Amino acid sequence: MDCSNTSRYIYKVTTGLELPRTASDQYYYLHLQNKAWDVPQDSNGLADASYLKEKLKVGDLLFWENTYR
Repeated sequence: MDCSNTSRYIYKVTTGLELPRTASDQYYYLHLQNKAWDVPQDSNGLADASYLKEKLKVGDLLFWENTYR
């Protein structure tokens, strides 16, 4: 079971929410419901860690772009 299927399984068991199978489909599904948001970047172009510490909640999913360059 890969990470996207693990997320799908956990959400189904704990919340009854049926997520799509792939990570990209999960992101698109959540984005259409306005439940996905972009993280601001710090001065080095990395995710702003202080923003994440303030905003992330238990159960939030993180998605990365361009991880296969």
